[in-house]
Amino acid sequence: YFAENWGMVAEAVQTQGVLPSFLDPETRLSMVSVADIGRVAAELLIDGGPEVVELAGAAEYTTADAAKAFGAALGREITPAYAPLDQVVPTLQGMGVAGLAPLYREMYETLNAGGLPFEFPERVRRGEVGLDQAVARLVG
Repeated sequence: YFAENWGMVAEAVQTQGVLPSFLDPETRLSMVSVADIGRVAAELLIDGGPEVVELAGAAEYTTADAAKAFGAALGREITPAYAPLDQVVPTLQGMGVAGLAPLYREMYETLNAGGLPFEFPERVRRGEVGLDQAVARLVG
């Protein structure tokens, strides 16, 4: 999960003080920043490396953690709001992405069920950019 995925709801967070999400409130995910993806890709291009590198975020986070990161960046309390999975398709259809909506529902179902395990755990690299830093860049 990209930490910057929260940018899709940043306007709602800023205007309404609510962080809407289809992620179960208890789900902890590795949220990797695109800055870490770029940094690691550049390192591999320069230094070489294995053909497969799995990149994890700096830590695992919940939706509540994302709300706290937004709150810290905005200087006010942000409330996480879980939307049920049966709302994924109609919500995304209303946003004009009807063709992708079922795939997003499948993604959220998978993430809420524990996510996708790393295929090569011995090759996992941790990112350096925390969710708080990624969110601050989104609203800064």
